Amino acid sequence: MVSFSYILAIACAFIATANASSPSLRAMVESSSGKCSDDFCSVDRSEYPNMLPMGDVNVVAYSFDDAGRWYIAGTDSDGKSRLWRTSCDLSSYEVLAEHSITDMQANPDGSEVYAISEQRVIVISTLVYNSIRVIANDNMYLGYTGITFAPGDPDRLYVTANTWNGVLGFQRIPYGTGFETIGWVAGSQVKLPNN
Repeated sequence: MVSFSYILAIACAFIATANASSPSLRAMVESSSGKCSDDFCSVDRSEYPNMLPMGDVNVVAYSFDDAGRWYIAGTDSDGKSRLWRTSCDLSSYEVLAEHSITDMQANPDGSEVYAISEQRVIVISTLVYNSIRVIANDNMYLGYTGITFAPGDPDRLYVTANTWNGVLGFQRIPYGTGFETIGWVAGSQVKLPNN
């Protein structure tokens, strides 16, 4: 688990890097109405009391969408696992789901969050509270660990697995809400032309 103050330090470094680098990175921390505050790194809990629930919040994973909204997974002071979405200006939050999440990635428009939850690969709808669909069930032989989109293609997911240090691919079914398994795309079990 990572404390809230630690995640703020990481976010400060991320924003400083984004402001100093390419426009595409910079766009990740900008909202459609403008940039997040330039003084973000000086922010503390007293300045943004409504960013997350009061009390201790242990952050496990976080992501951003193209509008600059934050998606934060962790546990709150009552010990419940939750997924929150907060605005770019850090003035409010909403609870999207109550699931234990170890890694996640929000899609660019913020309508879905893809996550590893209880060793499953899931998608959480941000339009309906606590709405999940399972993309891949728990597989004790694989041990799903991380998730990300293919660069420039939010309909393709890559999921890391402990087994064989592998990476599995998933592709959204055209005109559907489900995903199909592409198969292994990296790892020691993939047959490359030279082996």
